[in-house]
Amino acid sequence: MSGTSLDGLDIAAVTLIQRGKKITHQLHHADTIAYPSALLNQLEKAIDLSGFELMRLDAELGRWMGDQVKAFLRKTGFEALAIASHGHTVHHQPDLGFTVQIGSLAHIASCTETRVVGNFRAMDVALGGQGAPLVPIGDEILYPDMSACVNLGGIANVSYSNHGKRIAFDIALCNIPLNHFAKRQGLPFDRDGLLSSRGVISQPLLEQLNMLPYYHEKAPKSIGREMFDQEVLPILLRQEISDEDIMRTWCAHAGAQVGRSLNDAPSGPVLVTGGGAFHPLLIEEIKRFSQRPIFIPDSATIQFKEAIIFALLGYLRLTDQINVYASVTGASRNQSAGAVV
Repeated sequence: MSGTSLDGLDIAAVTLIQRGKKITHQLHHADTIAYPSALLNQLEKAIDLSGFELMRLDAELGRWMGDQVKAFLRKTGFEALAIASHGHTVHHQPDLGFTVQIGSLAHIASCTETRVVGNFRAMDVALGGQGAPLVPIGDEILYPDMSACVNLGGIANVSYSNHGKRIAFDIALCNIPLNHFAKRQGLPFDRDGLLSSRGVISQPLLEQLNMLPYYHEKAPKSIGREMFDQEVLPILLRQEISDEDIMRTWCAHAGAQVGRSLNDAPSGPVLVTGGGAFHPLLIEEIKRFSQRPIFIPDSATIQFKEAIIFALLGYLRLTDQINVYASVTGASRNQSAGAVV
């Protein structure tokens, strides 16, 4: 799993056990592998690459991913029956009929000599869906005691059940803006919210952010990196305030959007995972606007829940079971999605 915040490659070794319709999981090992600086630089610029350059990066990333998985398996002694790879999203334009995740499946399979499942989003988009979020089926199956599940990654998303159907959508950009301005201060991200906590909220900026058109759209809906580059970053760069003030305001904005989105979920605890779960200020803002109790799990679940769920998606695909809900994405039907190499 490689998220939009570019924190690194998450690898999780998971056993899934199915009895009837119930599936349980055990996480054996997990690790996050930082990108080499040259590869990270290419991924940061991937959205602007030519077709030729993007395909070259696709192969390079696939080879690197394969090498990392092979080393992980050698180090842990875990015997993988299959590898499920989300890849790294570069373009996400479901309204135009395409979504692009790179990290060549063939190169991963060649390097590891193991069956690989990936390209999970493409069929859903072809069927008129958003191709995102994909984790809600995992939320429903693996965390049934939670009334809702929120992931605070580069993009924040939520899923919950509503009258027997799973509902999910991307709420707002989350860590992408925070990481951008942390890097301007020479840091990879806003560790423990230290930079944000030095700032003050700009009400004019907060009001401008809350008026972004996306928040007035109805689900199913999803966000790509494009929203930050084309809509949000120009607004943030026009502000004549400090980077810390921008980050503090962003926490207030994202926290309010996430918190309010939870109030439509069934009553009960909300599972919060992803890198943003380690950001005290962001969590504080979510709690301020949410009427649901927030549950922060163990650090392994926080960091690796999405990688665990993609293992589940891969298993469901290999056993011809549904792994993408039309009720979540807006596609014309449920699917057992993903390419097998």
